[in-house]
Amino acid sequence: MLQLLHERFLMQNRSLGIKNNWHSLRIPKFTIVSLLSGMYGRLQEVIVGLSYRMRLILVCISILVMTGVGFLFKNLLLPDSFGVYGPFRADAIEEASQVPIRHGTNDSCFKCHGFEARIHKAGLHKTISCEFCHGTYADHVAGGKKTGILPVKTGEKITTLCLRCHNTEIKARSEEVIKTVALPDHLRDQQVKLTHTCNQCHHVHAPLKYINRAKQITGFMEEGV
Repeated sequence: MLQLLHERFLMQNRSLGIKNNWHSLRIPKFTIVSLLSGMYGRLQEVIVGLSYRMRLILVCISILVMTGVGFLFKNLLLPDSFGVYGPFRADAIEEASQVPIRHGTNDSCFKCHGFEARIHKAGLHKTISCEFCHGTYADHVAGGKKTGILPVKTGEKITTLCLRCHNTEIKARSEEVIKTVALPDHLRDQQVKLTHTCNQCHHVHAPLKYINRAKQITGFMEEGV
């Protein structure tokens, strides 16, 4: 078979005007395709000529070989710490512990901001994180020391901040779960200008603080502060 392929190869090159010199020979694409096709056809003949038992044995051997190759690649590619605690890298726990902490709890803020803490804890906003409005704790404190100043919202920026929650477009929670007011309906109900900012009537840390103080003077009181 190889002799026939060699002779055919030489004939094709002579037809192209190529001398019988191995250094100057070029292998046409169709020769490679013919070679592969011949090998595939021969393989088919061999398989067809085998008995059912032999074919079954070949299939089993192929499965075992592929399984072995799969386990080999698995052992080569998986990190050494994989599977120590579960289906993940154990080293990932150590890596995560080395990531600097950027967020803090409200108690982290209350250590220094005692005046605001007393108002916040007594108000309806007591469950809201300080970071939600003021920014990330790590941008303000590092190593127990003040390292930066968080921007203070004023004017229309306060209303923009309040609209994160007090917005008629937010439908994620029903009023039965979280009772709140929404803009601009609240301004219309109170018969004030739609250009009013929230802190003209409300204390940002305790929304009803100023409202209840005014109602104490007139003899009315609402639940909460």
